[in-house]
Amino acid sequence: MEDTILQSSCQLFSRYGIQQLRMDDLATHLAISKKTLYRVYPSRQALIEGVVALFIESHRKDLEAVQQSEQDTLEQLAGYIQSLVNQYKTWSPLFFADLKKHFPQLWDNVRTEIGQLVLDLLRKNLEKGILEGVYRGSIHPALLVTLWQQHFHHDYHYCQQLSNDYSKEEVFRQSIYLFLYGIISPSYIPRLENMLNRIRVNKANKTNTIHPEPERDLNQSFV
Repeated sequence: MEDTILQSSCQLFSRYGIQQLRMDDLATHLAISKKTLYRVYPSRQALIEGVVALFIESHRKDLEAVQQSEQDTLEQLAGYIQSLVNQYKTWSPLFFADLKKHFPQLWDNVRTEIGQLVLDLLRKNLEKGILEGVYRGSIHPALLVTLWQQHFHHDYHYCQQLSNDYSKEEVFRQSIYLFLYGIISPSYIPRLENMLNRIRVNKANKTNTIHPEPERDLNQSFV
């Protein structure tokens, strides 16, 4: 019961944000009584803490799986980026906005646990890639990943304000291309383009064989 409540709450919060959903709404969605809900989670605060903890753990596992894979440096970087995009296309900006405004301590937990992990993993990847000649030797890894992370967050929120000028997919794609082509050594550009083309083909094949899920806030991959 506890896991069912937590998973369902994650799905609802990720789509609608936190503040729009009360315990009554969650109980109705789960087809259980409010009394049963409070027996498992004695307060709304406790439930939200559980949702945030699950988000952090899920995101951490995705990133660490990429870190422990046998991919080369460039593919590993693409894996980190894809993991970020997957999380951002699943969780609505409303969730993070509500977290930041109404639950600042939990927001700080996300920033500390995930934000710092992303910075560390990307920095190490860039440092390794510079030594291998994959990335330009003139870049400053620690500064660059901090700048890119802020830029990525900005694009994420900007995607929600688009009208008819650009698609959500195109905003993310161009942002990430700007980052990748800016750091790659000229001799590795063909390698980068081959990798991106391969990911595109894999994505197209999956689209043709798997029924898509209902549209969410950011339902496009970075390629």
